[in-house]
Order: sequence, then structure tokens, then C-alpha cells
Amino acid sequence: MINNMSSFIKELTNPKTGKKQKAFCIDDYFAEHIYGYFFRKDGEDASLDNFHNITNGEHDIFKGEDI
Repeated sequence: MINNMSSFIKELTNPKTGKKQKAFCIDDYFAEHIYGYFFRKDGEDASLDNFHNITNGEHDIFKGEDI
């Protein structure tokens, strides 16, 4: 399970769709202090209600340089 105090949700532009969308910003996902940005594939906003689905393939994941 991903659990880190430095992780948060933020509205960003989804690189795949070009649309604004709230994404999970997960610290240490790729390496120490290198965030993974998780956008829901269905186009809906990330929320704490759907955080449990973060690792089941329902998200496109990007590095910071791709955002």
C-alpha cells in the first residue's frame, strides 16, 4: 500500500488528454522524493474515496517531467 505524508491530490493537466483533472501525487513512487502522478483513466477526478484503487490499473501514471 502506498502511504506517505508528502502525497496529496492536485489539479493538473493530464498529459494524455490535455484536460485539467485532479490527480494523486504520490511521493517516492519512482524513487526517493520522485513523485508519481496518477490520473484516473475514466477522466474522473482523484479523491480520497477512490484512493484504494490506485494500484489496480485504473490510472495512467506519469513522472514530473511528463506533466
